[in-house]
Amino acid sequence: MTVCSHCFRDKWSFKKNFPLRRYSVTISITNNSPLHVGEVCYLTGNFNRWQTDGLLAGRIPPVGHSMTVVADSVAEGMLEVKLTRGTWATVACSVDGKLGDPYSLYIDKDMELLITIEAWRDDFPLSTASAQVHILDEQFYFPKMDLRRRVWIYLPEGYASNEQRYPVLYMHDGQHVFDEATAVGRMGPIEWGVDEVIDETVQKAIVVAVDHAPDFKGREQEYLVNPVAEHHEVLGRAYLGDIVTVLKPYVDANYRTLSDRAHTAILGSSLAGLLNVYAGLEYPSVFGAVGIFSPSVWIDRKGLYDWLYLVKQKMQHSETNQFFYLYCGALEVRKQQGKVPVAMAEDMEDLAKSLAEIKSLHIFKNINPQGRHGALYWQREFPEFYAWWQEQINI
Repeated sequence: MTVCSHCFRDKWSFKKNFPLRRYSVTISITNNSPLHVGEVCYLTGNFNRWQTDGLLAGRIPPVGHSMTVVADSVAEGMLEVKLTRGTWATVACSVDGKLGDPYSLYIDKDMELLITIEAWRDDFPLSTASAQVHILDEQFYFPKMDLRRRVWIYLPEGYASNEQRYPVLYMHDGQHVFDEATAVGRMGPIEWGVDEVIDETVQKAIVVAVDHAPDFKGREQEYLVNPVAEHHEVLGRAYLGDIVTVLKPYVDANYRTLSDRAHTAILGSSLAGLLNVYAGLEYPSVFGAVGIFSPSVWIDRKGLYDWLYLVKQKMQHSETNQFFYLYCGALEVRKQQGKVPVAMAEDMEDLAKSLAEIKSLHIFKNINPQGRHGALYWQREFPEFYAWWQEQINI
C-alpha cells in the first residue's frame, strides 16, 4: 500500500447556529460586445439558486457603456454570479466562446462587483465536441438494468489510419464528458473537455462514456449500490455488471483496445465517484486504475463502510495492485436541512485512510483549496488525472 497526496487541509470548520449577515451588492456591468445591444439580460448566481432569469439587470447597453443593478439581502460568504439573456443557452462567455468561472466576491459588507460582457454563448457553435467524438450507440442495451442508454466513444486522431491499440477509460455521466450541447449543470452547461485534453496529449486513449438517466432521481437510482431512504430499489451493481460483462466486451471486440486491466480505467464524480469505489474493489481484475472525484459518501456512509469492512477481510492477502486517484474540493459542502453541513473533502480523507488499509491499493489524493462541487472543477482536475493514469500504465 502506498499513499501520496498534495494540497490538503487537516481541519474543517463551519459556522453553526448563527444567522448569516446580509448585505447589498452593487453590480456594474460593462458591455464590450456589439451583439444583442438593447436586449434584456439577467443576473443568476448562488444568491438566487442559479435561476437563469432571476434578477433583471436591464437592457444591454451600447459598446463601452455600463449599467448598474443592486442585489439586496445577499448572505455573507462567497457570492458567485453569471449573466444571461434568460437561459443557459444565452449565457455570457469569453471572446472565444468558452464558459469560464462565475464572477465571484467574498461578501462581508456592502460591496461592489464589476462584470464585463465579452460575448454570448449562442453566437458560437452549439456543439463543443471534437471530431474524434462519436456516438457508439444511441440506444445501447444494458440487460441487467433492462434499460437503454446512449454511449459515446472518443477515438484518438489517426485511429482510422493506423493499427495501434489503445488503453480505455470508462466514464459515467456521458452527457457532460465531451459536449456543452448535451451538458447540464447548476452553473450552466459546462462539459469536462476530455476530448480536448486527449487531443493535445502525446499518449492517447479511447474513452467510452455512458449517459445517465434523463432525470436526477433516475440518475441516483442507477448509481446507488445500497438502498437509502429515498430509493428502496437501486441499480448500481446491475449497472456496473453491465459495463463489465456487456459494454466492455463489446468495445474490446469492435475497437482496437488494450483490454487487460493494466490498460483499463474508470472515472466518475459525485455519486458516480462513490459508485467507482465499488467498481474498483468489486472488479479488481478489470480496472487497474480508478478515478474518484468528489465522492458523495454522505448519501450512504453506513452502507459503504459496512461493505468496506467485508472487502478488507477478503482482499487482505490480495496481490493485485490497483491505483486509486481521489480528488475533492476543500469548499465542497453538502448542506442538509436540519443537519450539520458535511465537508466532502473530510469524507474523502476518511475514505482514503480506509482504502489505504488494503495493502494492494496505491492511493493518490488531491484536495483543491478553492474547489467547489461541479463540472467546472472536475474539468480542471481531469488533465491531472489523465497524466497520472498514463504514469501508472507505464510503471
